[in-house]
Amino acid sequence: MRREGGRACLARWSELAGNRALRFTPEPAEIHGDLAVQPWLLQWGDGEQDSVRGVNLIRIRGGRIVEARGYVKA
Repeated sequence: MRREGGRACLARWSELAGNRALRFTPEPAEIHGDLAVQPWLLQWGDGEQDSVRGVNLIRIRGGRIVEARGYVKA
């Protein structure tokens, strides 16, 4: 489900941060010039259906993140 707006995004991230069952595992990142490719795994239970894989594409300029996009395999 897509969230738009500051309040909706903050509410969703707060909900996720408060869930003690969540396990977020970053995998090795690849750096290609000013682009970082960061795959990860998010688990909220022990079953295969209780997880999702994703990747963040992060653009860096001057040592700072200037753009980040996250994608999930659903």
